Amino acid sequence: QGYKMKKLLRILMVGSLFAERQVKSQEILDKINNRISIKYEDIIVDGNLNFTSMYDNNTVVPTADKTMLEKALNFFNINIDVKENKEITSNIEVPIEFLNCTFIGKVIGWENDDDNGISYKAVFKDNAIFSNCIFKDEVLFKYTEFNGKTDFSNNNYNKSTLFKYAKFNSEVSFAGSIFMEEANFKYSTFPQKTTFSGNKFKNNANFKYTEFDDSVDFSDTNFNEEANFKYTKFPKGVSFENSVFSALSNFKYTEFTNPLNFEGTIFNGEANFKNTTLDGEEFTNHISQ
Repeated sequence: QGYKMKKLLRILMVGSLFAERQVKSQEILDKINNRISIKYEDIIVDGNLNFTSMYDNNTVVPTADKTMLEKALNFFNINIDVKENKEITSNIEVPIEFLNCTFIGKVIGWENDDDNGISYKAVFKDNAIFSNCIFKDEVLFKYTEFNGKTDFSNNNYNKSTLFKYAKFNSEVSFAGSIFMEEANFKYSTFPQKTTFSGNKFKNNANFKYTEFDDSVDFSDTNFNEEANFKYTKFPKGVSFENSVFSALSNFKYTEFTNPLNFEGTIFNGEANFKNTTLDGEEFTNHISQ
């Protein structure tokens, strides 16, 4: 009787997976283009979800003819880029909300056209919520701006995540997330409270030069590979309580400010606190290894 019940439950679970509705990414982008608020739950997003495609076609800069200088440099096989890189902004005016969704393709908030010297970036003017989601492919939010309520909590990131130079202008949570490949937050800015608590970084976690203007929570987080906080500033305090660093933890030139919490933190790999400061004074590492 118990075996039959378990078998029935497995069938129901498999059935529920196939019952998830698939939505083409272009359908979602068309709604955004028509100023329709986006709220999806328990769907599978099919195809790359490219938020940089929301720009006004009239703003695209045409490819310029090569200047005489460029032609001369090319004649002598001198490769110097003398063109200014142009940026096209896609403003996402409506709130975006995805709950318990699976993204099969890439989720794109920035891309670069090297040939024409044009970069495209998304600016979320309203809420941007991606919670309890699974990202099967890359998440590319380099240079992307988030202005409304922002939530990236309890997600599974199966491929690399790129938030390099991203700007988060409100409180943001990445709590309870799993990063299978590199998580890159280098040079990103967080002006308000931020949490990465309960995260699992299976690969490199890069927070080099990241700007945290308010308090930050990295408690109960597992860093399986290198955790890079080199040159990072924590002017309103940070907690690494009960976190585990299994490989190199790089806090070289990091600027800590109280409250600083390393209670219960475990360093199983090398911990580099060279030239680190706490409240402007030399940071003396008394943490047991």
